[in-house]
Parts: sequence; structure tokens; C-alpha cells
Amino acid sequence: MGIITRQSIQLTIMHSLSVVIGFISVMFIYPLESQTAGEANNIIGIGFLISGLFVFGTGNLAIHGIRENIDNDSSAFRLFSLPSLILVICIFTLVGSVLLFLLKSIFINSLLQSVVNKELLEDRFVQFMLLAFLLSVCNLFTSYSSNFNKTFVPTLLMTFGLRLLLPIIILLVHITLLPKEHLDLYIIFFYFSIAIILFFLLKGYSKQNNFLTVGFQRLINKKTLDFLFYSGVANICWTVAYKLDTVIIGFLLGYGEVVVYMLPLFIAAVFDFPTSSLTTVISPIIRKSLQDNDISKIKSYYQKSSTNLYFAGLVLFLLIISSYDDLVSLSSKPDLFVNTKYVFLLLAVGKLVDMVTGVNSIILAYSSFYKYNLLFISILAILTAILSFYFVPVYGIIAMASSSLFAILLFNILKTIFIYFKLDIQPITVDTLKLTLIAIVIFFVVNWIPLTGNSYVDIILRSCLLVFPFFIIAYVINISEEFTEIIDKYHGLIKKAIMK
Repeated sequence: MGIITRQSIQLTIMHSLSVVIGFISVMFIYPLESQTAGEANNIIGIGFLISGLFVFGTGNLAIHGIRENIDNDSSAFRLFSLPSLILVICIFTLVGSVLLFLLKSIFINSLLQSVVNKELLEDRFVQFMLLAFLLSVCNLFTSYSSNFNKTFVPTLLMTFGLRLLLPIIILLVHITLLPKEHLDLYIIFFYFSIAIILFFLLKGYSKQNNFLTVGFQRLINKKTLDFLFYSGVANICWTVAYKLDTVIIGFLLGYGEVVVYMLPLFIAAVFDFPTSSLTTVISPIIRKSLQDNDISKIKSYYQKSSTNLYFAGLVLFLLIISSYDDLVSLSSKPDLFVNTKYVFLLLAVGKLVDMVTGVNSIILAYSSFYKYNLLFISILAILTAILSFYFVPVYGIIAMASSSLFAILLFNILKTIFIYFKLDIQPITVDTLKLTLIAIVIFFVVNWIPLTGNSYVDIILRSCLLVFPFFIIAYVINISEEFTEIIDKYHGLIKKAIMK
């Protein structure tokens, strides 16, 4: 897993830096203009929801490619050309925009009668279509870059760039240097710039590699269209399941509640960084292993990804849950985030469930069983939407977190059982149980230790008391080969530096 480990570390470091910026934004900047910050995040959320329809399955198709027969005895793998995939997105954007325009009045008047900010949908229809198209193109470019093992820069631009953009916009609005009426245009310009940069980056990556590609005409075959349809519908359902929360809260509870929910949501999103870093890199490898029917290799990656992700997730969980109250007290408006700890707890448990079940979604997406992925993700999306629309207006943001946890738990249980019966592999190992036991013991021991009462000092002390014992125990019992390999490598470098 050398290349996976290296790129995952790069992406995780980058994501960690973006977390620092995002955390500072949510804690100190967004509360200054909570309505504006909530509206900006709502705009992005709506853009992502619609982009699920526009990008459809082209992101998966960019990696999936096609296998062509060369002669009677051999075949070769081909990628679809980037222009052909952009053309697919353009077609879906045109059809989707027309469909949404025709359904707009029905949707707003009948389904969203209780919406607090209905005018956002009514007045910015064209802007949302343009934003969704740009998000779709950026999604495609980022997926395509993984074919060249060049995921760091595209992910940096998409993730780190957005983390920088929003707080700058909010600050400029706060000091009245920018009118808040044009929030949508600022965001559209940002993603337009990112799309242009990614396009030229991909041109450079393509020149450095000799991948053979096929054009749009090769898309027109039953097998490819089936894959595009099923993965596309699955992508829409995934977008609804994971991007609906802030949109629902903004519409049903108001923009101010979006910022309140954003603190636990954003902190919980830290768990996504190891996951996204690993899965972005591992997707082409899983795809190739499935094409070669190398089940033993898939099993190895499945279980290693589960162990490594769960390890990272538990470390993050222990660090955050033990210091959550101290973190909130540091905010520019701590009263705004009172009673959000249990919201975080529910969201974090859902993330841990995702992590411990490994790369089950990737295995399904690129296997011959990819159609079943549609069934599972549909269950997740429908459950999340129904539970949220029913309970959020009554119980507030805690209902949103509870709905997400229940849906994610059922979703992952179904996928894991299905893969076990179809491929006879599953992600859980003895190391999973060891990690759980270590985390529980360390958490309770550290929380019994009296601390100073100073938020800054207590956060540092708890972090050290939690992380160092966890890492030492994990290293001694070799809980993760990759973790042990990294420690040995840097220990050797430090030892050589001291010897000199």
C-alpha cells in the first residue's frame, strides 16, 4: 500500500490545514454574520444537491473506463476521453434544468409550504443551475485526476479553496466591503476559476501519461449506459443523503440555525478527511482488482482500509469528544452553540460506522453488483429525507443528526452483509475489537484525571493524555501495519539526525 499510504498522508495533511481554517471560521467568523453565513452555506448545499443530477454517473465513469477486445485472445483497458465526459454532463445539465424548471412551482408550492426562505429558490434558479454545472465539472475533473495518481492538487483546490473563500466573504460582508445580495455570484465565480485551473492541470497530466482513450461514441452501448444510469441514480441518492441536512435546516428552521448546526457538523466532517483521502487513491486499485477478479487482494484492501480508517476515526473521536465543551467556550459567541455536544456525538458515531465498514461502497460501485448499490443508497436517501422533513420542524437540529445516524447505520449494515454473501469478505477483524477496547479504556482513564479548568491548557493536556498512550499501544501490538511502518520510518530519520 505504498502509493496509497503516501498520497493519503499528503491529502490528510492538506485536509487538516483546511480543518483549522474551517474551525476558526465557524468558531469566530461565522457568528459575526450568522444569517449571511447560513445563507452562503445553503447556496452551496443547494448547488451540490442539483449537481448530483447534472454530474449523474460521469464521475464514476471517469474511473471505470471500458475494456475493449484487441483480438480473440486479449483485451485492453481504455479511459473515456475528457471531452466526451464533459459532453455527457452538458446533456444532463440541459435535461435536468428543463425538468427542474417545469417542476419548480409545484415543488415550492406543494412540498415546501413551510419553507422559511422560499425566495431563495424562486429568485435564483438560473444561478443555481450554473453553480450546479460548475460543481459537476469540478467533480468530474477531480475524479479523472485519480487515473494519473494526481489527486492532491485538485482536492487542495476544491477543499482548501472553499475553506478560505467563505470566511473571507463573510468578513468582507461584515465590514460592508461586499454586498451580501450577491453571495451566489461570488461562489459561482470561485468554482468557475477552479474548473479552469483543473482543466489545464488535467491537460498537463494527460501529456505525462500514455493512457489510450475512447470518444463519446463508445459510450453508446448497453453495458456502459447501464453503468452510467445505475451509478448516476446512486450518485443522486448519495448527494441527497449527505448534502440535504444544511439545506433542510436553512429552509425549515432559518439560516441562523444552519450556523448552529454547522459547528458539530463541521467538526464531525473531520472524520471524512482520512476516508476521502484513502478512497480517492484506492478507487482505481479496487476497480482493477475487480476486473482481474483478484478477491484476495480486494479482501486485503477491504480489511486494511477498515482498520486504518477506524484507527484514525477513534483518535479523532477521543480528541474531540473529550474537549468539546472547552472548544465551544472559545467561540466568539459560545452561547450560540450551547447543547450541540449531543448533535456532534450522533454525527460522529455515524462517521465511525462509515469508517469501520471500510470501502464497501467502492467495492459495490465497481463490481458486477453495482446495481444493488442503487438499492442501498436509495434506502439511505429516502430514510434521511423522510425522517428529516418529519422530525426537524418539531425537534430541531438534534432530529437531523438522529435521522442521519439511523439511516447510515442501516445503510452500512445492509452493504456489509450483501458483500459478505456475494464475495465472502467482510471488513471487521480482531484489530477492530482491539481498537475499540483501547479507546474505551483510555477515554475513561483520562476523563477521571482532574485538570486545570483553563480551556486552552485542558485541551492540550487531554490531547496528549489521549493520543500518546493510544499511539504507543497501537504501535506495540502492531494494530496497523501502515501505522507501524510510518512510525519506524520517521523514528529512523530522527535517530539518524540525532546521531549526526
